[in-house]
Amino acid sequence: MVPTPPTQIDTLQENEVAAPRARGLALLVNDPKRSAAVEEAGFEVVSCDESKDARELFDRLSPDVVVVGTGQTDSSMERALAFVRDIRGRTQGATVPVVVVTKRRPSDALELAYAAGATDVWLDGTGEVVWKKRLPFVVNAARAFDDLSRIQSLANYDSLTGLLNRLSFLNLLENAQARSERSGGPIAVALLDIDRFKEVNESLGHVAGDQLLKDVAGRLLSSVRKGDCVAREGDSFVSTVARHGGDEFLIMLSDVDEAHHAALAARRILDVLRRPFRVEDREVFATASIGIAFAHQGIAGTEELLRQAEIAMYSAKEQGRNTIQFFDESMNQTVVERFEVENRLRRAVARNELLLFYQPLVRARSREIVGVEALLRWQHPVRGLLSADEFVPLAEETGLIVGIGRWVLKTACHQLQRWRQEGVFPLRLSVNLSPRELRAPGFVASLAKILEETETPPAQLELELTERGVVGNDGRTLEVLLRLKEIGVRLAVDDFGTGNTTFHYLKNFPLTTIKIDKSFTGGIASDPKDAAITKALLAMAHRLDLNVVAEGVENEDQFSFLGENECDEVQGYLFGRPIPANELFPVLTSAVPTFVDERRRRSWTATARSRQ
Repeated sequence: MVPTPPTQIDTLQENEVAAPRARGLALLVNDPKRSAAVEEAGFEVVSCDESKDARELFDRLSPDVVVVGTGQTDSSMERALAFVRDIRGRTQGATVPVVVVTKRRPSDALELAYAAGATDVWLDGTGEVVWKKRLPFVVNAARAFDDLSRIQSLANYDSLTGLLNRLSFLNLLENAQARSERSGGPIAVALLDIDRFKEVNESLGHVAGDQLLKDVAGRLLSSVRKGDCVAREGDSFVSTVARHGGDEFLIMLSDVDEAHHAALAARRILDVLRRPFRVEDREVFATASIGIAFAHQGIAGTEELLRQAEIAMYSAKEQGRNTIQFFDESMNQTVVERFEVENRLRRAVARNELLLFYQPLVRARSREIVGVEALLRWQHPVRGLLSADEFVPLAEETGLIVGIGRWVLKTACHQLQRWRQEGVFPLRLSVNLSPRELRAPGFVASLAKILEETETPPAQLELELTERGVVGNDGRTLEVLLRLKEIGVRLAVDDFGTGNTTFHYLKNFPLTTIKIDKSFTGGIASDPKDAAITKALLAMAHRLDLNVVAEGVENEDQFSFLGENECDEVQGYLFGRPIPANELFPVLTSAVPTFVDERRRRSWTATARSRQ
């Protein structure tokens, strides 16, 4: 026995408290005479009364079992049971077995003790033999029950967020559907996906990503009405906000008579997610796309309802994210087509279905070709030649863009090498790069290897990033861009002016070029606002010592305006559409390219001769 008078509690050393125990530890409260019997049952014993010291001992020692004597008077009984209620209210006291030993009549003591939280109630005259056998049994039974509860929790709840998991949600949804069929009460399921969550994981790490998921789960629980997010099970309400997996969440919407009510519930969720999250001392903004499907007669089951909600969710993403979409039957055909495209795209590289077309980049002052942009095409076996806009978004979403992008870089650099070997003057090669490629592990090393294999001078390669690829997650992005600058690669921002690039990025990122989007150049000859914006972009870029390329130049009026305002280079149908390498080769090797008009031919010829 380890007697510990209340006045000597502070003499317990921390290392003694924390040290592993060979035997279980029993805390005896108001029952010191039971020490020998408890020790005989295989426990170390600490004895005290039900005063404040008992609570401190409980917190410090985390005993395996607590034995509480009630005494004979009503006041001593109440103090003892108050102690039981107190430790049951503590986190570590929720599952510890508590044995109440009473001298009161069983009829009086049992109900009071069990109501306070006792695991078992024994009479004061219980013999030592019973203690020796019964106390270990009570402790082991409590541990087994605790283990079973944990197993059930793991089976039914998501360990990260504490929400219901997918399986539990489906069980509740199945019951709700059955009730709905009997009563006619409407039910809908909302599937929520956090937009661009992978960017958080890739830029801030998985710990930050997990924290964001937990915070989103908390806001979901706080934002929905009880009628929206719970299903009745017996007499209690069970939350049916669930984690579907990854960055997806499920919500059961009950008592929604029409789509308008479901939309209001979903809109509340989007609104509450709009506030910034605090993750690792950073503000993180998270939006979500929500798909909603209604249960109705003819739906095969819960899995089909979830599938419909998922289809609607992907439709919401295609609509620009941070929005809501309801499932309708026309989406089924879209999903089938999308699935077929994805499967074919996975095999496109191996089947040599991907192609590169090239469009000239022309110096505005002389109309000389100074470079080419490699543009991806897909020779689809059924749909014919597809432009990048028709399949690259799907490749980015599925992650296929990383492998496809590597193929594009390698193929384009090999083509540049062949042109050099065939006598074409040095060209700058522009290649589009997606944000996922930029953040892919080993990207810089892979690019350096391609440059080495193809004998491509790094300064002849210019990687084009969209504004979304540059803005956001700037720590990781800047690190990769600086490494690219170290090896000598040029960096451009494509479609400049259409995103949300700030002067901070133009100032601090190692950019060499901006490409003014065709939405501005298309109207510079007729729209004063487009003309003013383009002039301002040109002036700003030149002050920052950036090269400027104007995209979408289709007529001489546009070209003249850009030349007068000192645009460096132009690109567009005026100088040629994207064409295969073999068709562009004669243009590159001709002293007078075919796109030069008769009026400019003499100027071009003089320039070409001066280079010989």
